[in-house]
Amino acid sequence: MIKIDGRVISPSKPSDGSAHKVKSTVGQGIAYCAQQPWLLNGTIKSNILFRAPYQADRYHQVLHACCLLPDLESMQARDETLVGEKGIILSGGQKQRIALARALYSEAETLLLDDVLCAVDSHTARELVQRALHPEGVLMQNRTCILVTHNLTLCLHLAEFVVVLKDGRIVTHGPAARIRENEFVDQAIWNSAAANGHSDASDDASGLFPSESGLTMQCSKSDINTETERPDSACATAKAKVQPPIETKAVGRVRMKVIYLYLRSMGGSTFWIIVVTIFALRQALQIGSNVWISRWATAYDTQKAPGTSSQGCPMAGVHDRYPDDGKYCATSKGVNAAHYTGVYALLALSYMLITVAWRSG
Repeated sequence: MIKIDGRVISPSKPSDGSAHKVKSTVGQGIAYCAQQPWLLNGTIKSNILFRAPYQADRYHQVLHACCLLPDLESMQARDETLVGEKGIILSGGQKQRIALARALYSEAETLLLDDVLCAVDSHTARELVQRALHPEGVLMQNRTCILVTHNLTLCLHLAEFVVVLKDGRIVTHGPAARIRENEFVDQAIWNSAAANGHSDASDDASGLFPSESGLTMQCSKSDINTETERPDSACATAKAKVQPPIETKAVGRVRMKVIYLYLRSMGGSTFWIIVVTIFALRQALQIGSNVWISRWATAYDTQKAPGTSSQGCPMAGVHDRYPDDGKYCATSKGVNAAHYTGVYALLALSYMLITVAWRSG
């Protein structure tokens, strides 16, 4: 969570730094359940425990309170089913209930629940309120729960203190008994009841698991405080654990289809035409510069002044006997250095521009 303004007042951590040393079900700290549920890449059980010590009774109470037992019974691996990016596809309501179960199973004294009822249907929301969020429930004893919700019809009668917000501002706040007399809250309750009465949104719209609409709609206090009989399929018996998939790599020659897909993903044919053209021009300019310098250097050896003869040469006698030595008497013709310099400068400038375009691209 990002603090925008104000102060955060919360219980301090234990002096010894331990998080799960106390045997009681409630310890220190804050548990947060976001509106957008977050799951680990692991089993359902590991997501709920979140590295906390495993307590069978408490674990079963959390599964029952979050209405997860029907879902687990429909899964082959039960609570050892892999979820997350590499696991099975869950509906939004199933993800939300797993995230809520993680917060309930923790030993945190304070629970921050950000609209956890929005992702489930009205029937499941009623069950969650009665089983998991009821102040007299086993999982809420000695705890403070701060719940953000639009479903006032289910939650208002359970709250001790209510803060009503509208457009980011506090409209009213106070004990629930006094808030019920507010006209704005009465209208909000009417709208909420109308929305819930006509809502057909389903938690299991994906069709992957059975609908939860057949669950019991009423739950008395005795039902809340009494543990239900633990089915053998829930988590009492040893289950075959599903091993996470092992990533492997291909062996042998890379197929042309893979290479083509890789090249196409980098930019397509237009991109590669530009790249090849720039690379070819860069190499051509580099080779052309070297060839031009070589031609410039040999220009002084290949050109001689006209009218040069062996008679004006001190080595005339030697030249008559050794004709190849006449080159010592030749004088160089003036070479147009400006021409060679201009062409070389043009090649160098072009090469520099192409190189900059190559590296920036």
